[in-house]
Amino acid sequence: MHQTSGQGKATNEGYDAFVPLIDSGIYVCVWSVRRFASVILYTCAEFDESVATEVTRRFFELTEWDTVLF
Repeated sequence: MHQTSGQGKATNEGYDAFVPLIDSGIYVCVWSVRRFASVILYTCAEFDESVATEVTRRFFELTEWDTVLF
């Protein structure tokens, strides 16, 4: 958990994680108080980004989201 220990704003506290996979990876950063999540899927394989977006949206129970493919 990110805790600023009085050094920053309490609203910026949250969690982050990186899962390395073979030729791929997943990064998640969550600001708990702001109810904000950033999810990055890295892959060298082809996949359906609309399915990945929908699975992520459902998992985090998102009501608002934005996606970028790069």
